[in-house]
Amino acid sequence: MCGDNYVQKMTFDNYLYKRVMLGNPLDDLKLAINTLGSLVRASAFKREMAKLAS
Repeated sequence: MCGDNYVQKMTFDNYLYKRVMLGNPLDDLKLAINTLGSLVRASAFKREMAKLAS
């Protein structure tokens, strides 16, 4: 996520202007979907690691 240009732009703009900047709703939705996908992948990875450990 940190490599995503949209994330970097929003983070920099929010830091620079010291207030929450409004983003593009479509890009916000894409970011939310990517975040959920990352959580699902992490959960699946955790389950597989638990199987290997036992």
